[in-house]
Amino acid sequence: MEISGQVMVNRPASLVFDFFADMTRLPEYAPEDFVSVARETPDPIGVSSRFSYVAKWARASSSFEWETFERPTRLVWSGPRVNMGPGWLEMRGEYLFETAAGGTRVQARFTPRLGGLIRCLAPMVKIRNTLVLSRQLKRVRDLIER
Repeated sequence: MEISGQVMVNRPASLVFDFFADMTRLPEYAPEDFVSVARETPDPIGVSSRFSYVAKWARASSSFEWETFERPTRLVWSGPRVNMGPGWLEMRGEYLFETAAGGTRVQARFTPRLGGLIRCLAPMVKIRNTLVLSRQLKRVRDLIER
């Protein structure tokens, strides 16, 4: 399953990239999903920077880290399997930043893997997360453009 969205931000790609790279900002623009996010590794943020989080759903906690850090064009993150009651979730995501007229086009792609009984919820997870991602990307745009 893939969940994707895009937004145009009227700021330079390096500034937009840096905003996304600091995952401690996630609760600001993704409050539907995250209670808190903290950095576990020291400055500077880059490949292998790790962040721990507490998610709203089921108050699950885990971590994710940057696998790819190609400033200012591409970020890829992944996290370990998170057990959630009768199933589990593994997440991987990618942000692409492309300079366009007047700013930066941001493309977000997430590939959740669901297992156990939770796998039956895949169609609902895709619909919900596609809608939520669209709202979150608009919030990012608003935060960066302020």
